Amino acid sequence: MSSAVANNSYNNAQKLSEFTKVFTSSSKEPYDNSNQSYRQGDPIGPHYEVPNLASMLYEYTNKEQERIRQGFRIGNFISLRDLPHEINPGNVLMTQQQKIEGNLYGPMENRGAHVKTYVELSYAGGYFSKFDWKPEPFGLFLESQRKGNQEGRDKQLEVHGKVPFYSQPNIQLLPKHISAFQSTSGPDMQAASTFYGEDDPYEATKFEILREKWLSDSKILYGEFKPAHNSQNMKSVNKQHLPEIVGLVKRYLLSDWSDINFVIGTNPEDFIEMRFDAQSLDSPKGLHAYLNNLVNMNEMMLRYQLRRVTEYWGVFGDDGQHIYYMLAPPFIRIRNPTLYLKQIQNVSGGVSSEKQ
Repeated sequence: MSSAVANNSYNNAQKLSEFTKVFTSSSKEPYDNSNQSYRQGDPIGPHYEVPNLASMLYEYTNKEQERIRQGFRIGNFISLRDLPHEINPGNVLMTQQQKIEGNLYGPMENRGAHVKTYVELSYAGGYFSKFDWKPEPFGLFLESQRKGNQEGRDKQLEVHGKVPFYSQPNIQLLPKHISAFQSTSGPDMQAASTFYGEDDPYEATKFEILREKWLSDSKILYGEFKPAHNSQNMKSVNKQHLPEIVGLVKRYLLSDWSDINFVIGTNPEDFIEMRFDAQSLDSPKGLHAYLNNLVNMNEMMLRYQLRRVTEYWGVFGDDGQHIYYMLAPPFIRIRNPTLYLKQIQNVSGGVSSEKQ
């Protein structure tokens, strides 16, 4: 170990002396006109190849450890085969320096045997050894297969001649443009008669598919399945629930909007109509947002599956003093509804809740 350290120190000291010799010379030495890149008296070479101070300094102590560790990391740029076989103090750095100098100055003929082997292996990736090229036997197999096929055709031509082989010599061989099913007599007609009497197999398959569908539909007793979406009820809502629905909406309005005058009731078409006094209302937009949230978010309203009639939802009257809203129960269809509170002055059959 002491000899390796001493050898490394001697090499660094020699390089440092060459560096000092070059840079302490006079900077006024003339240049040779034949080659502008070389300085007269320069023993090393061109000025861009002169070693700098950083390359002459001593390496830090753990550089060899870092270089060995980098060879085992993911995505490393250091190959394990570049490391020396015997890892001793100074061997890793010495091998690295020899590789750098060999790549820069030494031709390929003057490199060592291990360098030539490395170059030959690196051409193919360096993972496998060199193999000699051999012809692939699969081409021979194809050639023998072609030869066997040709011999079979020659043998068939020798036995049968140019007449093709026919498995039923007693039956007349018809040309291609004459169909065997259109023959007037002979065994061909007897063989073809069975096909004329049977049903089309493709139509039979279609009938079986339809029959299976009819049987599966007949087993459904309650109709097709329909998801409930936002509905939370387990039974259908009918006309008998209208008074309960009107009373529920009225209680919500009295608890949240007790300072306005309104009328709520059902019309002859079973729609729920609401009329609000615009003069006693501070914020029409707030009322509109409140009713939207009541229909979309309230648990009780979702249970009754009430729907908004967009045609009469937030509509102002002709005089501009009233605002009308209309709700539709789930058991009726919205087809051209009529707003009765807008046509008549006195509510008949509805529940009045105007505050005096």
